[in-house]
Amino acid sequence: MTIVPRWLRLQEQIDWLYFQLGQHYEDMQRRTPLDESIDIATGLAQARNKGIQRIAREMKKLKQEWSKETGEPVNTEMEDQILAVPAPRHAERS
Repeated sequence: MTIVPRWLRLQEQIDWLYFQLGQHYEDMQRRTPLDESIDIATGLAQARNKGIQRIAREMKKLKQEWSKETGEPVNTEMEDQILAVPAPRHAERS
């Protein structure tokens, strides 16, 4: 039986989260201004942003764990930038 090192399992999880972020990015690139307006009005944009921020928080945590395991420094600048973006507001009804 082969034992997989913890740092490698962490790297696998980080890679999967990068893939998920890439999927979100591609989806956002295909959206039209009308699509985005509808999403803001219905609250879907806010839910999508919360999901992206959840991924960024998890990636940051995993990168820090990976750094402890390997002793190598990590860069969490991308995650910090994602977490600094305010969530879109739900449209107020008159």
